[in-house]
Amino acid sequence: MVTHYDAESLDAMVAEQRDVLNQLAELRTWWAEAATESEPPFEPLCGHVLALRNRMSQHFQQEEAALRVAVDAGAEGVAAGQLHEMIRAHAMLLADLDQMLQHLRVCRPGMDCWADVSKTFDTMLSTLQAHESQELALLSAAVPAAKSSR
Repeated sequence: MVTHYDAESLDAMVAEQRDVLNQLAELRTWWAEAATESEPPFEPLCGHVLALRNRMSQHFQQEEAALRVAVDAGAEGVAAGQLHEMIRAHAMLLADLDQMLQHLRVCRPGMDCWADVSKTFDTMLSTLQAHESQELALLSAAVPAAKSSR
């Protein structure tokens, strides 16, 4: 967890963002392959969504803690409003993952819900990838500024 705002902390956060994006890309690859199966992969999908939800919750907590440190340190270009917006966005993303898990719990093979699950999961992956890519761009831009202020 980030306890101070400096270039090394930002480098670690950038690495974490890339790791999350890689995990999302791997999940998208698995999903593309699973979609070709004759039976919908309900159980594996439930496991992947639950693991993703847990990972994202931990990741979001780390990001929010790091932004709190940056706000408290008076980091240039970082405002308290950004922290509140990030917390709101993260809560919505986690709620979407929770809703997906609820949907998967009631959707079973043979039921007419697989198309909805498939579309929802695709949308969720795209939303998470866009969110994380945007954060990566912001963090990547902050690293040179932090290094030059040493």
